[in-house]
Amino acid sequence: MSGSKYQRSQLALAITSSLAISATHAATITVDTLDDPGTVDNCSLRSAITAVNTQAIINACYAGDGLNDEIGFEPGLTGTINLSDGPLALEADVIITGPGAENLQIDAGGNSGIFEVYDEVVAQASDLTLTGGYASYGGAFYLQAGSRLNLYDMVIEGNQATGNGGAIEVFGGELYVLDSTFSNNSAGNNGGAIAVTRGEALVSGSYFTGNSAELGGAVQVNFFAEEGTGPVGDLPAALEAKLVVESSTLTTNMATYGGAAGAGYAYGGGPVETSSNSKRTGGS
Repeated sequence: MSGSKYQRSQLALAITSSLAISATHAATITVDTLDDPGTVDNCSLRSAITAVNTQAIINACYAGDGLNDEIGFEPGLTGTINLSDGPLALEADVIITGPGAENLQIDAGGNSGIFEVYDEVVAQASDLTLTGGYASYGGAFYLQAGSRLNLYDMVIEGNQATGNGGAIEVFGGELYVLDSTFSNNSAGNNGGAIAVTRGEALVSGSYFTGNSAELGGAVQVNFFAEEGTGPVGDLPAALEAKLVVESSTLTTNMATYGGAAGAGYAYGGGPVETSSNSKRTGGS
């Protein structure tokens, strides 16, 4: 994870690549316990992810085969998965389908982040609640360069980052969010819910409330220029951070600058653009 810092910038709104994942599923691995990390007799979420990452049998989980592997949950399995062994590392393409955000939550208990999406991985998650994530960058999800993440019908609440992206930081990856709720997430610097430090994000049909940061209480986007590439305030030659928010509601989010959305990058100082702290985007 890079600790690089960046110059301030103007807001960029664009999305340039498709984030779709094939609907054809190869191996389906069924989680049958709420335990973490689980035992040899069960298939925990952590073991299922490891089975996908390694394409090997892990405890009671079938091996993934690397062809759009899907992780599901045993019918009737509801409640909370309390993470006790650190964040869940997605190192291979995977689809994780929950039983409904109201039925199953993953809680990191303030001890770690929840998911890390590794370089070149294409991942999808739906119908889950993620809470209690705590990290320097991306309390619930941290996207590495080259990764892609689709989120559908998610509830992401009560996560924290000391730096950027209380819920999600996009650092060189691509993010697509549809019909999801972000509430009461916080970041010490940028993007109380979502920070696009470097890369692209498209958010549609989603709801943001009670999120907070220094810059961009709900969402933040940065131009991205490595420190030392030019005088302070200069814009980089190429636009590398892009964000679209459409058909969504952003209300009662809080920030020193830009209660709903912020453009630029905060180091503990001020950004260049602000917005109101209650905003409804077009199309809904």
